Amino acid sequence: MRRTWGEEAVIYNEASGRTHLLDAFSDWLLQQLEAGPVAVEALVDRAVAETAADRGSIEAHVVNAIESFERLGLADIQMRHR
Repeated sequence: MRRTWGEEAVIYNEASGRTHLLDAFSDWLLQQLEAGPVAVEALVDRAVAETAADRGSIEAHVVNAIESFERLGLADIQMRHR
């Protein structure tokens, strides 16, 4: 279950019974991952196209967020490039 308020989203993970607060970018990223398999590089490309942030910052945020999603049980992902 997902609820959004402006720049934040609350995600309820039914499997763990835990609720998570995400910033808008992390919520966008999780939605991209939920839509289907995608390479990290492709996610970074999409994010760079939608923001004014530099590629290095975006890539670090994407990798860190994916690792957090896995740890929290929000996603089961094998990171791959291209």
